[in-house]
Amino acid sequence: MTLPDAQAAPLTLVMPRAIPMGYGEQQFDRYVDSVIAFSNSGEPLAVQRADGPRWTIGKAGEAVRRIEYEVNLARMERETLGASDSSRVRPAYVGMLGYSVFAFVDGFEDRPIRLQINGPVDWPIFSTLAPQFPAATGSTAAQAASFYVLADAQIAMGPKLQVQRLAGTVPLFVALYAEGEVDIDLHGKVALEAMEKVIA
Repeated sequence: MTLPDAQAAPLTLVMPRAIPMGYGEQQFDRYVDSVIAFSNSGEPLAVQRADGPRWTIGKAGEAVRRIEYEVNLARMERETLGASDSSRVRPAYVGMLGYSVFAFVDGFEDRPIRLQINGPVDWPIFSTLAPQFPAATGSTAAQAASFYVLADAQIAMGPKLQVQRLAGTVPLFVALYAEGEVDIDLHGKVALEAMEKVIA
């Protein structure tokens, strides 16, 4: 996470626990394995775990430019029972729910965000923030108007990802992962028919 300009410390990094459009709560901060931060000149800054899903970044008199953290998706999936509450890691596939992997700096959640997504060089990558067909390979970028838009987004990547674009009243993208045989054309046809009925 690179801030647009160096910001006066201390800052607070927050990993939300609320799930968009739901009433549940998941402690996604449990899966953040490490948080590190750096000044404008690249010097490491102190990071202190605070109450709840928060970390205090830097000390008074310092300036924060970059924050990095790791999320353990494999452990998240093992310990989170709700299918819609967890990101996924499979052989040749990764599916990430924005609200489970993205944190924000307190006070910055309403600012625009540029997201850079990098994967293995030969992996297709699909982002709901900037859907495209064929899917980008290796890396792609997207824009979000705020953290809330970013948190509501999804990212999928890997050789087992299937992507299809269907033309209807509005464009429809189908991004599909399956561990067995599946007919993406049939899934797309049914999804397009359902969407057209809703629009009508």
